[in-house]
Amino acid sequence: MTSSHDQDPFILTLQHVCFSIKSGFFLRERPILNDISLKVKQGSVVGIIGANGSGKTTTLNIAAGLSFPSSGKAFFQDLPIHTVDAKKQIGYLAEIQHPFRHLKVIEWFRMFGRLSGVHSKMLIRRIDALLNLFELNKMEHKFLHKLSKGQLQRLSFAQTLIHSPKLLILDEPMSGLDSYWRSVILACLKQYNKRGGSIIFSSHVLTDVQEIAHEICCIDKGRIEWTSEIAKMSEYLHKTPIDKDFDAIFSSDGI
Repeated sequence: MTSSHDQDPFILTLQHVCFSIKSGFFLRERPILNDISLKVKQGSVVGIIGANGSGKTTTLNIAAGLSFPSSGKAFFQDLPIHTVDAKKQIGYLAEIQHPFRHLKVIEWFRMFGRLSGVHSKMLIRRIDALLNLFELNKMEHKFLHKLSKGQLQRLSFAQTLIHSPKLLILDEPMSGLDSYWRSVILACLKQYNKRGGSIIFSSHVLTDVQEIAHEICCIDKGRIEWTSEIAKMSEYLHKTPIDKDFDAIFSSDGI
């Protein structure tokens, strides 16, 4: 018998999500996200683009169940995103890493594997495979605070895969990587997607989005500016705010 989960064509759904923070002396509400609605189909890859401060990270944090929206809802299939059962199916990578400085690489993997419910024998096999794949096997007893930015990024990406999640939520996954490791991570994402995994990720690099995404979503000032299939992306790029700014700078009455 097919479960309701299997019948749901969308693995991630955000419905009219708004998010605000209190700021200033009088703690007034400052909106960060305004009516964000998007869906990720099972087996698809969605790339999110937008300027710094546009709301990409907040959107992904809510999608991963790490932040609660001020209003609106987020679901993994038909499960509320903040539930334990939903989070067990998600691999999350933050743009800025905050590792436990005095853990060793091998301890970091074991901690995340156990927290994710991976059984001991399976965990040992997966750790060995990830250490080998990301060339971390020679530093498995190295403390995290001694890793370079690139090494830490590889480690953090590797741990998102340790429990074989159905959905990856990645905030700037290629940040701090050289060209070789960028290509490796892209190849890993393609292989993960080929095996049925779904991905939503943010990037400032359009070529990365074009290479692996099926759909693209542009967020500007906390709103979805436009969405498009990747094949039609060029039709929408001229609608981004940069054109408006350049029109103002180079208008006939300004120069």
